[in-house]
Amino acid sequence: MGYYDCNHIYAIDPVSKLNILHRPDFMMNDFITDSIQILPLPNEGVVMESNLSLCGEGGMKMGVSSQRENIEFINNDIVSIESNSYFYGAGAAHGHNKVYHFIYGRENGMKLGWDDLFKDKSIEKYILDRVMKELVSEIYLEFVRNDDNRLVQKVHAIGFKTVLMNFKKSGYFTILNEGLKVQYNENEIASYAAGEPSLIVPKKILKKYMYPKIYDMCFSDKSRIKIIEACE
Repeated sequence: MGYYDCNHIYAIDPVSKLNILHRPDFMMNDFITDSIQILPLPNEGVVMESNLSLCGEGGMKMGVSSQRENIEFINNDIVSIESNSYFYGAGAAHGHNKVYHFIYGRENGMKLGWDDLFKDKSIEKYILDRVMKELVSEIYLEFVRNDDNRLVQKVHAIGFKTVLMNFKKSGYFTILNEGLKVQYNENEIASYAAGEPSLIVPKKILKKYMYPKIYDMCFSDKSRIKIIEACE
């Protein structure tokens, strides 16, 4: 029985990244440097997405790795990028997925963080309440009460409330057409079977808490007028 790695990389090419910005000459910004930090996959065994079905032929046990970048949302002022990585070790029970989201201003390519979006931090209580009601699984809460569980010991070391508040961290939230999306990774606040729990904070709620200028950049009709041709 043999072992082999089947790898796939899909990323937005550098020229397209520059075209997304209003100032393509502004090279040293978060948008470009963050893209460089995408975890590289080995060149050996890299295949096109359409050929991933060939992995595992010939009785070989396959390990699969993939890294993807996607434009989730774009208007005249901001762009939201999703970075998704997947790894399955040969012979493992299941694979592991990680997804992160990032928001950038198209004028200068700089990342928008939580404090850049919200003037009223009481939105954190609103989101935390919804996370507790809608996303945290009962199974996971049972794990938290079981001190013998290794995963729980790790969570306790970090602090359970700290894990729940991850939604404030860069990578855990993004802007979409519907509003603000908050998304956790697998095994963080729910069992593996629950996948990557997420919720949407609608625009009518966000308007109460966001800086007016930032809200307009994200959701106003004016911001939607110009969509760059490179991404159509």
